[in-house]
Amino acid sequence: MKRVGAPVGATIVHQYYPGFIDLPAPSPYLIASDDVSGLVRVMGHVRPLIITDFDNELIRRRLGPNEFQIDLRKTIAKVNYESISAELKGNEGRSGLALAIEKDIAGRVFYNDLFTSLQFHWEVSNVENAAELLPYRLLLKKFIGTYRFVNPDTRVAVSADILAPNPIRVGAYMYSQSELHMTYQERLLRTKPRALRVSTASYGRAARALQDHDGDTDLLQARGQTVAGYLANGFGLSENLMEIERLADVALSEGRTRSAVVEAMSVFEAGLIAARNREPGMPKKANPRNENWQFLMDSVLPKLLDLYQGDKAQWIREGNGVLEIRHCIVHRNHIPSKEEAARVLAFIRHMFSILEVPDDFKGNWRRRSPA
Repeated sequence: MKRVGAPVGATIVHQYYPGFIDLPAPSPYLIASDDVSGLVRVMGHVRPLIITDFDNELIRRRLGPNEFQIDLRKTIAKVNYESISAELKGNEGRSGLALAIEKDIAGRVFYNDLFTSLQFHWEVSNVENAAELLPYRLLLKKFIGTYRFVNPDTRVAVSADILAPNPIRVGAYMYSQSELHMTYQERLLRTKPRALRVSTASYGRAARALQDHDGDTDLLQARGQTVAGYLANGFGLSENLMEIERLADVALSEGRTRSAVVEAMSVFEAGLIAARNREPGMPKKANPRNENWQFLMDSVLPKLLDLYQGDKAQWIREGNGVLEIRHCIVHRNHIPSKEEAARVLAFIRHMFSILEVPDDFKGNWRRRSPA
């Protein structure tokens, strides 16, 4: 696990991450891995008001020769009487006033968005290092990737801008002499920001105001404990599994099922061949060009699954069903439904979980002992 030199304190980053991360709040998660170590705190969930004002803009008002104030051209007042509104109910049961639209052609749109408040903490060995934000990016990627693996929840996006989807604020915490004699975990759990300044920003947005906890309190607590256990014991999502999570967003959140399935099957093909090449005695064709999908599914995949403790028969059958969906897309211009896309992605996710996830994080499908 990566460690700095003798620590003098910690850097703390605060971010509102778009979406509802379905974990207890407040709750801390210690992260320990080879490339980064630190702490992520889930602080809470907020539903801020978002206003789209088509007849307004940010302006500079001159206060003096070299002094300006950022202001609005028009004051944002209450919702006009002439408006329409919608009271909706979310999938998890939460209901409420979600949207108001003024009827005028330049009428404003009011709605509630949804964010999870997160803090990222890591130790630094000198004050100059406190401004370095690479650990934040690594902690964020590891936290979101692990959460999505433990709880395949497409309400929280894994996307190309995962490292900076929203404004972040940065602060520091300097250790006292007594804190320097504490253990690493004890020190980090005590860190609190005294002040936070805006550091960097990006401009993503989403409408997820009605999301809420999925399941009862016991399930929520169990999920939090599982995520905490994975993070504290060095879990990191493989690149193939992270790509499948991204493609789940493409298929199920953006509705681009065809491109998601085709790309996912290409990722699976490459991953399957790579897994085959890592193992001695696996089936190969003399000419790699003859290694088509049927050969990979009928010859390579069963031999790979034989290396693990599990019932391969049902997954071979499921693999053939997934392959048929792929062939319909490629050869018959079929547009898969979201249910078909979810089936393909779930199968590939399970195969990569068997082939690429360490045994310590598997409930079953552990590697067989050599004969």
